[in-house]
Amino acid sequence: MNDHDEGENLLNEHDKNPSGENIPHTNNHWLPDEKTQDFISKELDACNFNRQVQNSSTFLCILQVLFYVVMTQESGFRGSSSTTVAFTQKSLRVNGGAYQDAMYDRYEYWRLVVAIFIHSGFIELMCNTFIQISQCGYINLLFGSTYYNIIYIASGVFGHIVGCLENPDEVTVGSSCSILGVFAAWFVWIIYRWRFIPAYYTWLRNAQFLFVLISLASTLVWSYMRFHNFAKLACSVIIGLLWGILLFSNKKHVETTGIRLGIRIIIPIILILCYAGTTLKLAGMY
Repeated sequence: MNDHDEGENLLNEHDKNPSGENIPHTNNHWLPDEKTQDFISKELDACNFNRQVQNSSTFLCILQVLFYVVMTQESGFRGSSSTTVAFTQKSLRVNGGAYQDAMYDRYEYWRLVVAIFIHSGFIELMCNTFIQISQCGYINLLFGSTYYNIIYIASGVFGHIVGCLENPDEVTVGSSCSILGVFAAWFVWIIYRWRFIPAYYTWLRNAQFLFVLISLASTLVWSYMRFHNFAKLACSVIIGLLWGILLFSNKKHVETTGIRLGIRIIIPIILILCYAGTTLKLAGMY
């Protein structure tokens, strides 16, 4: 075999990725195809930590910390340790927590939004803040801030509506519903892009799929075993799935026009029925 043939064989070997697929090249510079470029650009952008902390997910975390600091200036704590201090039900009610009487008697639905940014204590705040900083910044960059904020707020609001119905005598607060809704939408994102992931990045897709699935399942099982807020958290997951299916149903993810049109008609109807039905129930209209 001469040097020319040997060089051609090496070139042909380098034209293939680990899965054996041919990769186009120009002047010895190998170019990824369109789906690979889209995946790589999204991942590179989302994995940039400086970009992760400079978006709306960080702003939402800061709001939650500020709410906690303001509430600590008032009375209404229970517990003696600074690491386990928690607010009383009275303090949570005064500072904007959601509870059934406020909806039923005074129609104070603004509490459903404010409750997302209030936490019952320091430990809950730290756990939710850690998850949002470590994971939600990345997800925010994948979704874009507009879609991320819609899913975050919509999941939180619906979770707190169900929380008021599930435990009418308690105040429901916290961003756990919002986080679970975002994770559920991330699950949809992974499924939608499943077949578009380049073969040599499937390990990342599979790892993310298992991580999200285990996170959602373990949270719901833990809540169910404690007999506390299970319906609230489970419904947040369902709403996150529905919003994800709707918002990410673009031409790139859903190529069949009929299916895409069906999603954009049926899912909004389901969402309207969910929000309207639970809100009317909360207001005591049936």
